[in-house]
Amino acid sequence: MFPKIRELSKNVTVYGLGDVAVSIVNFLLLSFYVTYFTAGDYGVIAALGGLEVVAKIVFRFGLDGSFMRFFY
Repeated sequence: MFPKIRELSKNVTVYGLGDVAVSIVNFLLLSFYVTYFTAGDYGVIAALGGLEVVAKIVFRFGLDGSFMRFFY
């Protein structure tokens, strides 16, 4: 039982680190955004951000159930 829990926690950690890495890169690029983008560019970035939120919800649909199926 413990090897499966260990494997599951390792997979969840690796999967979660992907989201953390994206957030860190976005924070580091903030100075670039402020320097080079215009107000219209910020509108495009906001629209892409909204699309990303919807895509993330759709692509992760059922992920928690799949973890439970993997565990049992």
